[in-house]
Amino acid sequence: MKKVVFCMMMLLSLTASAQTFEYKGIVYNIVSESDKTVEVASKPDVWLEAYQGDVVIPSYVTNNSLDYKVIGLAQAAFYRCIYITSVTLPNTIQYIRKEAFSECFDMKSITIPESVIEYGFDVFCVTGLEDITVLNPIPVEITYDL
Repeated sequence: MKKVVFCMMMLLSLTASAQTFEYKGIVYNIVSESDKTVEVASKPDVWLEAYQGDVVIPSYVTNNSLDYKVIGLAQAAFYRCIYITSVTLPNTIQYIRKEAFSECFDMKSITIPESVIEYGFDVFCVTGLEDITVLNPIPVEITYDL
């Protein structure tokens, strides 16, 4: 029984790690392997210094010689990244999950592309934002549980 549990735990950890990768200093979760889509994720166990300065998210990233389209920001993707000053999002981003930028105290500006149609709760809670440009000011959906 212990061997079965251990093997299952190892399999689950391998599966989870295979779904996340880092590209040019940014962590991504694979959303759909068949559609080749990913979302920006938080860096585990690094929080405050995970992302710093001006962060530029590309439209596409590469992992294991495969190109993936970046379609969203995961829940708490930049949570407590207090040294971020700005974020540039590509036109491929469709959603920004709950608390994606919460407690980014040094963040001064962001432009939300027209492609974003879904926002999570508290996306910009307690930030230093001085300039926010929303190119699609009427989101299709605002979610409170994502």
